[in-house]
Amino acid sequence: MHSPEVRRRAIALYDSGLSCRQAAKQLEQESGTIITPQTVARWARRLGKNRPVGDRRRVEIPREAVRLYESGLTLAEVARRFQVSPTTVTERFHAMNVKLRSRTLRYTRLADKSWVENQYSKKGHSAKHIANLIGCSVLTVHYHLRKYGIPPKRQRRKNKPTKHQ
Repeated sequence: MHSPEVRRRAIALYDSGLSCRQAAKQLEQESGTIITPQTVARWARRLGKNRPVGDRRRVEIPREAVRLYESGLTLAEVARRFQVSPTTVTERFHAMNVKLRSRTLRYTRLADKSWVENQYSKKGHSAKHIANLIGCSVLTVHYHLRKYGIPPKRQRRKNKPTKHQ
């Protein structure tokens, strides 16, 4: 029913590490040919290329993923970028000895003292601008500035001098 070229492409996709489901989906996107994952699995079995039951696919994540994560992206954002699950990213990062940020931290960029210092002191952004960039309150930014010992840019005057008659 399907041409030999379609079969070769399906097996090539499967051999590249894609699952049968992903190979079938990729074929549909590439050529518009609709093939079920079961068909891809049957073709792979006939050629002796199927993976043993329970054998997981090995998805490698490039070093760029680590760079992206360390620049402030979340595990979920990195996973979306490389079309894998967040669990896969976590597992690969553990294997690569990447130190993961605390999952309870809501604003990950504020956890990086050098980033906060760069934005506030070197680039001259206000606490309000940083808060808008991250999506938090100005008080949260001020809390982290105090926590890291970053001095305020200017002191506010408590009271304006008034004219006494």
